[in-house]
Amino acid sequence: MKLSPLLSTNRINLDIKAKSREDAISELVLMIKKGADAELLSSTLLKREELGSTGIGRGIAIPHCRSLIVDKLEIAVGRSTKGINFNSI
Repeated sequence: MKLSPLLSTNRINLDIKAKSREDAISELVLMIKKGADAELLSSTLLKREELGSTGIGRGIAIPHCRSLIVDKLEIAVGRSTKGINFNSI
């Protein structure tokens, strides 16, 4: 599966402002959904984080979840120049 067709420039932010895992997830979700859907999707992603960090090391995290709010695979990419603690291994 190629990921490039799923990415668009309005879903890439190379300078997210978030300082916490929760804020980073919210900032990324807002590139995909707005309003109540964004809040529910953020909540679902944070619940997934409680099961185990999606931080994979080397400064990379891949927050992900399944949700009925989206009907196909959606991707948003963010980079923090200062770093964000995702409690990874």
